[in-house]
Amino acid sequence: MLLQNNFQKIQILKQKLEDPAYQDKIFQSKFYKKMAYTSIFTLENISYIIDEYLVSYKVERKKQEQLLLLFGLLQGIFAGIDALYSLSRSLGLNKILIGLNQNKVLKEIKRIRNDVVGHPTYRYYDNNTIGFCILDFDKMTESKISYSIYTDDSDDVERRTVDMIEVINSYLLETMTNLQSTSRFLDLKLNLEAVNLLDLATVLFNNYVNGEKDFKNLNQIKENYQKLMEIDNTNDRIIWRVNNINYLFNLEENKYVKHLTFLEIKKLYESLYDLERQVNSQARKQKLVFDGAADLNRLKRDLRKQKDKNYNLYNDYTHPLYLKFLKSLVKKLKQNKKYNDLANWLDKIIKENDQVLLYAFGSYLKYN
Repeated sequence: MLLQNNFQKIQILKQKLEDPAYQDKIFQSKFYKKMAYTSIFTLENISYIIDEYLVSYKVERKKQEQLLLLFGLLQGIFAGIDALYSLSRSLGLNKILIGLNQNKVLKEIKRIRNDVVGHPTYRYYDNNTIGFCILDFDKMTESKISYSIYTDDSDDVERRTVDMIEVINSYLLETMTNLQSTSRFLDLKLNLEAVNLLDLATVLFNNYVNGEKDFKNLNQIKENYQKLMEIDNTNDRIIWRVNNINYLFNLEENKYVKHLTFLEIKKLYESLYDLERQVNSQARKQKLVFDGAADLNRLKRDLRKQKDKNYNLYNDYTHPLYLKFLKSLVKKLKQNKKYNDLANWLDKIIKENDQVLLYAFGSYLKYN
């Protein structure tokens, strides 16, 4: 059912992209028009690959045939994700409507693909270690694959098992959500319908500046956006951020939680502005300013100045090495009295494995 619905969403969007009425409104050049067509064509082909994988694995196959299916599927899904980004880019949306990174299963596909298909015999990992991967042929099934990773910096062997049906379903779910919201965006663009969410986001920010956690306004943004885009997937980028803010509102507040909450509200506003200005050229961006925690701001400056080699890892809380390097950072911070409070707070959220705060902290380090 997921595969069929995904294919239908592709065809609906394909028809709109071929409609001259839409073309006149959405494409900046022939180059972007061709990019959009190529992206849709690629997504269509990936649907065929997934269908073949699901059908073929129900029949007993030779190992070499299973490998061909597996390699084709992994590379195909990887290409499909690229196609979603390219489609969005061709329409001037960039990442506004894409929530792929919020799906933890799907986010792993890049690493899985690199391990198994891309560079199985020799590749560099993010911490500059060298490693290779051995696929366990005897444990390959329709759903599961298993493999082992060996690296030159450790005698330990990392063994991983991946549920490929879960990967497929995650890909189809996120693709459908993105295709649906993109299709609705084209309708908004064609009819020049205003998004009308910026004022709500501005009030949300200003109320928080004044010490009010405005749950009513936050929920209104979510409801209006879901209705506008006709989606309810919690991994949608904007819905996901609204849910993050709601979570942060419910935490016991300190200067760090408050700082990160301000930043999440600001990011929500920026996403809504980017969406609004696509259909309303009169939209004007307001400057949302907050002071934040001084030691948190100082840490960002210090890490950038020192050119910390792990800096890019701190902003990806789903990375296998994220906690390892964050703990290492905390250890360094504890040696400096000016970071004592921040180090203790980071230590606490690491022990609690607070996924939202871990994300928000890493995201802050990445944010300009």
